[in-house]
Amino acid sequence: MFRKLIFFILFINFLIAQNNISYSLSSYYGSGFTPIKIPGQIESKFYDYNYIENLLDISYWKENWSFTSTLEYSSPPRIGQSFVGLNEFLVEGEFKKFSILIGDINKRIGRGLGLNTLKNESINFNSIVRGGLIKSNHFNKFELNLLFGKIYAPRHLSSGIDVDPRIVDFYEDETIGMISLDYNAILPNLNFGTYLVSNKSNSPWYSYKNSTDYRKVETNSLSPGIYSEYMIENFDFYFEANFRNQTIDLDSILSDRAGWMYYNDNENDRSYYLSASYFPGQWSLSFELKDYLYDSSSPDIKNHFPFRLKRNSISYNPPSVFKIHNSTLLSRNPHLFDMNDELGFQLNLNLNMNDYLQFQFNYSKSSRHKKYFKYIGEDYSSNWRNENLKLIFNPSEEYGYFPYNEGYFELLYNSYNNFYLKSAFVQSSEIIGYSGYRFFHNSPDGFEKLTEIFERRNLVTLPFELVYSLNDNYSISFNIEHQWESIDYGSKESYISLIDSNTDSIGAFNLDAVDYYYRYFALNISKASKFSFGFIFDYTSKTKTGDYFNDFSEEDNWLESFLRRNDFNLLNSWYGVQGSYYLNTSTLINFFYGSIQGGLKCDTGVCVYVPGIDDALTFTLTTNF
Repeated sequence: MFRKLIFFILFINFLIAQNNISYSLSSYYGSGFTPIKIPGQIESKFYDYNYIENLLDISYWKENWSFTSTLEYSSPPRIGQSFVGLNEFLVEGEFKKFSILIGDINKRIGRGLGLNTLKNESINFNSIVRGGLIKSNHFNKFELNLLFGKIYAPRHLSSGIDVDPRIVDFYEDETIGMISLDYNAILPNLNFGTYLVSNKSNSPWYSYKNSTDYRKVETNSLSPGIYSEYMIENFDFYFEANFRNQTIDLDSILSDRAGWMYYNDNENDRSYYLSASYFPGQWSLSFELKDYLYDSSSPDIKNHFPFRLKRNSISYNPPSVFKIHNSTLLSRNPHLFDMNDELGFQLNLNLNMNDYLQFQFNYSKSSRHKKYFKYIGEDYSSNWRNENLKLIFNPSEEYGYFPYNEGYFELLYNSYNNFYLKSAFVQSSEIIGYSGYRFFHNSPDGFEKLTEIFERRNLVTLPFELVYSLNDNYSISFNIEHQWESIDYGSKESYISLIDSNTDSIGAFNLDAVDYYYRYFALNISKASKFSFGFIFDYTSKTKTGDYFNDFSEEDNWLESFLRRNDFNLLNSWYGVQGSYYLNTSTLINFFYGSIQGGLKCDTGVCVYVPGIDDALTFTLTTNF
């Protein structure tokens, strides 16, 4: 480690002396304690949570060639494992008729149904291809792309409260190849493209960490796709389709936890995406439809990620087709997006009511393609059975399909001078847990009982943001958010006709609800390009783990001691002060002191539980040279 650090410093000194070069540095430091609840423990215990992470981005260019790289020194980073060395690099040569790239390649084809690589350091997610890319525009309106390389990407097994995000559970090991052809203006206002993606993956398969059934399973797939876009003055229409032919080098595996797992090579693996937008002037209307189906396996397989051998490549990142929120509370309870098995749509309306006032409405709805239930036979043996959606392109509201829907209403007032106000009302409902049991009946014209047990999350959120500009480039901002969450634990009994398979009657319906309330407040005072200083407050009526935070004054930091002396209720509350200061036009320092509540952090459907930090002191430095 020490020799790597010395080499790191010498290499930076060498770069400073070069011409045609620019570089930027991002440094992160944090120290505090994090609560982690291990299965079997009554309450969470606090562990040291310290990190130091440095990322140096370097860009060098000369004539037709350029070189970019990121050097990393992390011991440890915020999320993931310690690393010292070359994080990524890219060499690019651009010529009149073609260009060539070698290194870590970030590439998207169409809207991402076939290929869409991503990197997000904050959740330790990286699906970038290390290899080569040749792009040719030798054919006038045609652009030809040839990509080949490897993906070796970390995976975190779970996103729960008992997971240490610094432990990488396994790595995706994929060899990928892609050829694509884009044809712009194949007809007036019409673009067209096609592609073919091949993938060979060695997927780790195991029941538990260090279990005896660990093995690597080879899967191979070939995915052709097409996409097209039609654009005129006030209208845009886009369509993309992808089809996959996958082979797995086995058809069954014996698991230590769930018996035999069975796999079929192909079950209509495909994805469709459609979007249409109309924007005549003062208003606009857009519609998106998704139909992603690559893995509709039984719950025994789907509920444990290493068992999902039919999952698509980590480079597959299609549009989510639901609203991505920047609200603090809404982002902690995101939709549980399954990009391998989800059907849904999104409708969005924007209306400029006048020069200052805007209204937005968004509605999204989705479900899975199959409902699974255990069929209990005459001899009390059980096996999985499933039912498909009854209508094409129509998400189901039945519990077993894991339905989700959300309505979003927003009013935004912006005077473009000194006043900005945004207020919203958001309501959503989602089934997050389900078990179904259907019981044998020996009469051909009788009924069979179906017992369903479900867990449903209902959310109502009121986010509010106000920014008021003062003289001399000063401004003050308020963020206030309220959220009510109700977790419904329900059961339902119904009777299914053996003649037409329709539900004839409801036998019993029971529902118990557990309610939570959350509140978030942030106040910030700033001067443009100079500094900012603020205060945040985060509160929950009770925690999902059953823990009580900040209930003992003996554990207070100086900020909490000050607040408690002034009669603030600190139970299940997190307080902090934060700020930033520009050392010069290209160097910014951020700091935070206090406590941060943990929660999910997501990017395009990939979620990692970012732990909370108590008594934390954090610094961030970003600079360009």
